[in-house]
Amino acid sequence: MNAQLSVIPRGIELASIAPGNVKGLTWTTKYGTVGIDAFPSEIDGGNFSYTDGMNEKGVYAGLLYHPGFCQFTATEGKAATELLAPLHFIAYILTTCASVAEAKSALSAVTVWDYQPPIPVKLSAHFTIHDSTGACIVVEWDKGEMKTFDNPIGVLTNSPNFDWHLTNLRNYVGLQATHADSVNLEGVELAPLGIGSGMRGLPGDPTPPGRFVRAVALVAAAKKQPDSESAENMMLHLINNFDLVDGIAVASAQPPTEDQTLWSTISNLHEKSFSVRMASDVTFRRIMLESVDFDGSQIRNVELPAAASFPEWKI
Repeated sequence: MNAQLSVIPRGIELASIAPGNVKGLTWTTKYGTVGIDAFPSEIDGGNFSYTDGMNEKGVYAGLLYHPGFCQFTATEGKAATELLAPLHFIAYILTTCASVAEAKSALSAVTVWDYQPPIPVKLSAHFTIHDSTGACIVVEWDKGEMKTFDNPIGVLTNSPNFDWHLTNLRNYVGLQATHADSVNLEGVELAPLGIGSGMRGLPGDPTPPGRFVRAVALVAAAKKQPDSESAENMMLHLINNFDLVDGIAVASAQPPTEDQTLWSTISNLHEKSFSVRMASDVTFRRIMLESVDFDGSQIRNVELPAAASFPEWKI
Protein backbone atom coordinates (compact mmCIF):
# COMPACT_ATOMS: atom_id res chain seq x y z
CA MET A 1 0.00 0.00 0.00
CA ASN A 2 3.08 2.27 0.21
CA ALA A 3 1.64 3.91 3.33
CA GLN A 4 3.39 6.89 4.91
CA LEU A 5 3.04 9.01 8.02
CA SER A 6 1.50 12.33 7.02
CA VAL A 7 1.71 15.62 8.95
CA ILE A 8 -0.88 18.26 8.06
CA PRO A 9 -0.10 21.78 9.33
CA ARG A 10 -2.51 24.49 10.41
CA GLY A 11 -3.65 27.21 8.06
CA ILE A 12 -3.34 25.54 4.66
CA GLU A 13 -6.07 24.96 2.09
CA LEU A 14 -7.08 21.40 1.25
CA ALA A 15 -9.45 20.26 -1.49
CA SER A 16 -11.27 16.99 -2.00
CA ILE A 17 -12.45 15.45 -5.27
CA ALA A 18 -15.80 15.63 -7.08
CA PRO A 19 -17.01 13.51 -10.05
CA GLY A 20 -15.02 14.12 -13.22
CA ASN A 21 -11.88 14.59 -11.10
CA VAL A 22 -12.74 18.22 -10.48
CA LYS A 23 -12.22 20.08 -7.22
CA GLY A 24 -14.72 19.18 -4.52
CA LEU A 25 -15.07 20.49 -0.98
CA THR A 26 -12.32 22.94 0.01
CA TRP A 27 -11.40 24.01 3.51
CA THR A 28 -8.65 25.68 5.53
CA THR A 29 -7.05 23.58 8.26
CA LYS A 30 -7.45 24.82 11.84
CA TYR A 31 -5.64 22.08 13.73
CA GLY A 32 -2.38 20.24 13.19
CA THR A 33 -2.84 16.54 12.45
CA VAL A 34 -0.77 13.36 12.17
CA GLY A 35 -1.96 10.10 10.66
CA ILE A 36 -1.34 7.23 8.28
CA ASP A 37 -1.84 8.07 4.61
CA ALA A 38 -2.54 4.65 3.13
CA PHE A 39 -2.48 5.70 -0.54
CA PRO A 40 0.01 8.56 -0.93
CA SER A 41 0.77 7.77 -4.56
CA GLU A 42 -2.79 6.95 -5.67
CA ILE A 43 -4.83 10.07 -4.95
CA ASP A 44 -4.42 13.29 -6.93
CA GLY A 45 -4.23 16.54 -5.04
CA GLY A 46 -2.14 15.83 -1.96
CA ASN A 47 -1.14 13.31 0.65
CA PHE A 48 -4.02 13.26 3.10
CA SER A 49 -5.89 10.03 2.35
CA TYR A 50 -5.85 8.99 6.01
CA THR A 51 -6.95 5.61 7.27
CA ASP A 52 -6.55 6.87 10.83
CA GLY A 53 -5.00 9.73 12.74
CA MET A 54 -5.43 12.31 15.48
CA ASN A 55 -5.17 16.07 15.91
CA GLU A 56 -3.57 18.35 18.46
CA LYS A 57 -6.93 18.81 20.24
CA GLY A 58 -7.17 15.12 21.12
CA VAL A 59 -9.63 13.98 18.44
CA TYR A 60 -9.07 10.59 16.79
CA ALA A 61 -10.75 9.25 13.64
CA GLY A 62 -10.42 5.89 11.90
CA LEU A 63 -11.63 4.36 8.63
CA LEU A 64 -12.80 0.75 8.69
CA TYR A 65 -13.53 -1.30 5.59
CA HIS A 66 -17.31 -1.85 5.22
CA PRO A 67 -17.96 -3.97 2.10
CA GLY A 68 -21.45 -5.15 1.21
CA PHE A 69 -23.25 -2.65 3.41
CA CYS A 70 -21.99 0.83 2.50
CA GLN A 71 -23.87 2.90 -0.07
CA PHE A 72 -22.56 6.46 -0.14
CA THR A 73 -24.82 9.41 -0.95
CA ALA A 74 -25.68 10.08 -4.61
CA THR A 75 -24.19 13.22 -6.16
CA GLU A 76 -27.19 14.21 -8.30
CA GLY A 77 -28.29 17.72 -7.41
CA LYS A 78 -25.26 18.31 -5.19
CA ALA A 79 -22.80 21.12 -5.77
CA ALA A 80 -19.22 20.01 -6.32
CA THR A 81 -18.15 22.34 -3.51
CA GLU A 82 -19.92 20.18 -0.90
CA LEU A 83 -18.65 16.79 -2.13
CA LEU A 84 -16.11 14.94 0.01
CA ALA A 85 -14.30 11.76 -1.07
CA PRO A 86 -14.24 9.02 1.61
CA LEU A 87 -10.44 8.96 1.73
CA HIS A 88 -10.47 12.66 2.68
CA PHE A 89 -13.11 12.22 5.41
CA ILE A 90 -10.63 11.81 8.27
CA ALA A 91 -8.38 14.67 7.22
CA TYR A 92 -11.43 16.94 6.96
CA ILE A 93 -12.67 16.02 10.44
CA LEU A 94 -9.30 16.17 12.17
CA THR A 95 -8.18 19.46 10.65
CA THR A 96 -11.45 21.29 11.38
CA CYS A 97 -12.95 19.78 14.56
CA ALA A 98 -11.88 19.96 18.22
CA SER A 99 -14.53 17.53 19.52
CA VAL A 100 -17.00 14.84 18.51
CA ALA A 101 -19.80 17.41 18.83
CA GLU A 102 -18.06 19.66 16.29
CA ALA A 103 -17.58 16.67 13.99
CA LYS A 104 -21.33 15.98 14.01
CA SER A 105 -21.99 19.58 13.02
CA ALA A 106 -19.30 19.59 10.31
CA LEU A 107 -20.71 16.45 8.69
CA SER A 108 -24.13 18.03 8.28
CA ALA A 109 -22.67 20.42 5.71
CA VAL A 110 -20.96 17.88 3.42
CA THR A 111 -21.87 14.97 1.14
CA VAL A 112 -19.63 11.90 1.12
CA TRP A 113 -19.92 10.28 -2.29
CA ASP A 114 -18.85 7.03 -3.94
CA TYR A 115 -15.37 8.06 -5.07
CA GLN A 116 -13.30 5.06 -6.16
CA PRO A 117 -9.53 5.56 -6.23
CA PRO A 118 -7.37 3.35 -8.48
CA ILE A 119 -6.96 0.54 -5.95
CA PRO A 120 -7.77 -3.19 -6.35
CA VAL A 121 -10.81 -3.19 -4.03
CA LYS A 122 -14.02 -1.15 -3.94
CA LEU A 123 -13.69 1.58 -1.34
CA SER A 124 -16.53 0.94 1.12
CA ALA A 125 -16.06 2.38 4.58
CA HIS A 126 -17.54 3.47 7.85
CA PHE A 127 -15.78 5.67 10.40
CA THR A 128 -15.21 6.02 14.13
CA ILE A 129 -14.52 9.37 15.81
CA HIS A 130 -13.37 9.80 19.44
CA ASP A 131 -12.39 12.79 21.58
CA SER A 132 -10.60 13.26 24.88
CA THR A 133 -13.86 13.51 26.87
CA GLY A 134 -14.65 9.88 26.00
CA ALA A 135 -17.31 10.77 23.43
CA CYS A 136 -17.43 8.47 20.40
CA ILE A 137 -19.59 8.21 17.29
CA VAL A 138 -19.84 5.86 14.33
CA VAL A 139 -20.65 7.27 10.88
CA GLU A 140 -22.14 4.98 8.22
CA TRP A 141 -24.04 5.18 4.93
CA ASP A 142 -27.09 2.99 4.39
CA LYS A 143 -28.98 3.16 1.07
CA GLY A 144 -27.41 6.55 0.38
CA GLU A 145 -28.28 8.04 3.76
CA MET A 146 -25.58 9.07 6.22
CA LYS A 147 -26.29 7.74 9.72
CA THR A 148 -24.54 8.72 12.93
CA PHE A 149 -24.59 6.53 16.05
CA ASP A 150 -23.40 7.44 19.52
CA ASN A 151 -21.01 4.69 20.61
CA PRO A 152 -20.42 4.64 24.38
CA ILE A 153 -18.79 1.20 24.04
CA GLY A 154 -16.09 2.76 21.87
CA VAL A 155 -15.46 -0.36 19.74
CA LEU A 156 -15.84 -0.74 15.97
CA THR A 157 -14.70 -3.33 13.42
CA ASN A 158 -15.66 -3.92 9.78
CA SER A 159 -18.95 -5.17 8.26
CA PRO A 160 -21.79 -5.43 8.93
CA ASN A 161 -23.48 -2.27 10.22
CA PHE A 162 -22.80 -0.99 13.73
CA ASP A 163 -26.34 -1.56 15.02
CA TRP A 164 -26.10 -5.22 13.90
CA HIS A 165 -22.90 -5.62 15.92
CA LEU A 166 -24.69 -4.22 19.00
CA THR A 167 -27.57 -6.65 18.54
CA ASN A 168 -25.13 -9.54 18.13
CA LEU A 169 -23.67 -8.79 21.57
CA ARG A 170 -26.88 -10.16 23.05
CA ASN A 171 -25.67 -13.65 22.06
CA TYR A 172 -22.80 -13.28 24.53
CA VAL A 173 -24.39 -11.80 27.66
CA GLY A 174 -23.31 -14.88 29.65
CA LEU A 175 -19.60 -14.11 29.26
CA GLN A 176 -17.88 -12.93 32.43
CA ALA A 177 -14.35 -12.41 33.63
CA THR A 178 -14.90 -14.41 36.82
CA HIS A 179 -14.24 -18.15 37.03
CA ALA A 180 -17.22 -20.44 36.39
CA ASP A 181 -18.47 -22.58 39.28
CA SER A 182 -18.20 -26.35 39.38
CA VAL A 183 -21.35 -28.37 38.83
CA ASN A 184 -22.40 -31.73 40.23
CA LEU A 185 -23.95 -34.09 37.71
CA GLU A 186 -25.44 -37.21 39.30
CA GLY A 187 -22.67 -37.28 41.85
CA VAL A 188 -19.93 -36.49 39.35
CA GLU A 189 -18.11 -33.25 40.14
CA LEU A 190 -17.34 -31.27 36.97
CA ALA A 191 -14.84 -28.50 37.54
CA PRO A 192 -13.79 -25.95 34.91
CA LEU A 193 -10.55 -26.64 33.09
CA GLY A 194 -8.37 -23.73 34.08
CA ILE A 195 -8.87 -20.09 34.97
CA GLY A 196 -10.83 -18.09 32.40
CA SER A 197 -13.77 -20.44 32.07
CA GLY A 198 -16.17 -17.51 32.41
CA MET A 199 -15.06 -16.37 28.95
CA ARG A 200 -15.65 -19.81 27.41
CA GLY A 201 -17.31 -19.13 24.05
CA LEU A 202 -15.57 -15.81 23.41
CA PRO A 203 -14.95 -15.68 19.63
CA GLY A 204 -11.32 -16.08 18.69
CA ASP A 205 -11.74 -15.98 14.91
CA PRO A 206 -10.52 -13.14 12.66
CA THR A 207 -13.97 -12.20 11.27
CA PRO A 208 -15.25 -8.66 11.98
CA PRO A 209 -18.18 -9.90 14.16
CA GLY A 210 -15.79 -12.13 16.10
CA ARG A 211 -13.31 -9.29 16.60
CA PHE A 212 -16.09 -6.92 17.68
CA VAL A 213 -17.33 -9.25 20.44
CA ARG A 214 -13.77 -10.04 21.53
CA ALA A 215 -12.84 -6.35 21.68
CA VAL A 216 -15.95 -5.42 23.67
CA ALA A 217 -15.31 -8.23 26.16
CA LEU A 218 -11.63 -7.36 26.62
CA VAL A 219 -12.26 -3.63 26.98
CA ALA A 220 -15.11 -4.22 29.44
CA ALA A 221 -13.06 -6.65 31.54
CA ALA A 222 -9.78 -4.71 31.50
CA LYS A 223 -9.12 -3.01 34.83
CA LYS A 224 -9.44 0.76 34.87
CA GLN A 225 -6.02 2.35 34.94
CA PRO A 226 -4.95 5.23 37.22
CA ASP A 227 -3.55 7.43 34.46
CA SER A 228 -3.30 7.70 30.69
CA GLU A 229 0.21 6.24 30.55
CA SER A 230 -0.97 3.07 32.28
CA ALA A 231 -4.04 2.94 30.05
CA GLU A 232 -1.81 3.24 26.99
CA ASN A 233 0.25 0.28 28.20
CA MET A 234 -2.97 -1.69 28.74
CA MET A 235 -4.03 -0.82 25.20
CA LEU A 236 -0.76 -2.23 23.86
CA HIS A 237 -1.65 -5.62 25.33
CA LEU A 238 -5.28 -5.46 24.17
CA ILE A 239 -4.33 -4.64 20.60
CA ASN A 240 -2.10 -7.72 20.42
CA ASN A 241 -5.28 -9.81 20.37
CA PHE A 242 -6.19 -8.43 16.94
CA ASP A 243 -2.98 -8.86 14.97
CA LEU A 244 -3.78 -10.69 11.71
CA VAL A 245 -0.56 -12.49 10.85
CA ASP A 246 0.47 -13.47 7.34
CA GLY A 247 -1.53 -16.52 6.26
CA ILE A 248 -4.33 -16.55 8.89
CA ALA A 249 -7.06 -14.86 6.83
CA VAL A 250 -6.81 -15.94 3.19
CA ALA A 251 -9.59 -14.63 0.96
CA SER A 252 -8.46 -16.29 -2.27
CA ALA A 253 -5.77 -18.73 -3.32
CA GLN A 254 -5.91 -17.71 -6.99
CA PRO A 255 -5.26 -14.85 -7.19
CA PRO A 256 -3.53 -14.82 -3.79
CA THR A 257 -5.44 -12.38 -1.59
CA GLU A 258 -5.46 -12.10 2.18
CA ASP A 259 -6.08 -9.79 5.10
CA GLN A 260 -3.04 -8.88 7.14
CA THR A 261 -2.29 -6.32 9.84
CA LEU A 262 0.30 -4.06 8.21
CA TRP A 263 0.44 -1.53 11.04
CA SER A 264 -1.23 -0.73 14.35
CA THR A 265 -1.68 2.62 16.10
CA ILE A 266 -2.46 3.80 19.63
CA SER A 267 -3.78 7.31 20.21
CA ASN A 268 -3.43 8.77 23.70
CA LEU A 269 -6.06 11.51 23.58
CA HIS A 270 -5.11 12.86 27.02
CA GLU A 271 -1.35 13.12 26.50
CA LYS A 272 -1.86 13.95 22.78
CA SER A 273 0.40 11.23 21.44
CA PHE A 274 0.13 9.01 18.38
CA SER A 275 2.07 5.73 18.39
CA VAL A 276 2.70 3.44 15.42
CA ARG A 277 4.15 -0.02 14.93
CA MET A 278 4.62 -1.98 11.74
CA ALA A 279 4.16 -5.68 11.04
CA SER A 280 7.91 -5.83 10.41
CA ASP A 281 8.83 -3.82 13.54
CA VAL A 282 6.93 -4.64 16.73
CA THR A 283 8.20 -1.60 18.64
CA PHE A 284 5.64 1.18 19.03
CA ARG A 285 7.14 4.57 18.18
CA ARG A 286 5.46 7.55 19.87
CA ILE A 287 4.88 10.97 18.37
CA MET A 288 4.13 13.72 20.91
CA LEU A 289 1.92 16.13 19.01
CA GLU A 290 2.98 19.10 21.13
CA SER A 291 6.50 18.71 19.76
CA VAL A 292 5.43 18.56 16.09
CA ASP A 293 5.84 21.71 13.98
CA PHE A 294 2.36 22.41 12.63
CA ASP A 295 3.23 25.88 11.29
CA GLY A 296 4.51 24.73 7.90
CA SER A 297 3.02 25.66 4.55
CA GLN A 298 2.59 22.17 3.10
CA ILE A 299 1.86 18.58 4.05
CA ARG A 300 4.94 16.66 5.17
CA ASN A 301 5.35 12.92 4.61
CA VAL A 302 7.59 10.66 6.67
CA GLU A 303 8.53 7.09 5.78
CA LEU A 304 7.16 4.49 8.20
CA PRO A 305 9.69 2.35 10.11
CA ALA A 306 11.18 -0.53 8.16
CA ALA A 307 12.09 -3.98 9.46
CA ALA A 308 13.98 -4.09 12.71
CA SER A 309 15.93 -6.87 14.39
CA PHE A 310 15.62 -7.86 18.02
CA PRO A 311 18.24 -5.99 20.06
CA GLU A 312 20.69 -8.33 21.73
CA TRP A 313 20.30 -8.60 25.49
CA LYS A 314 23.68 -9.39 26.96
CA ILE A 315 23.58 -11.01 30.38
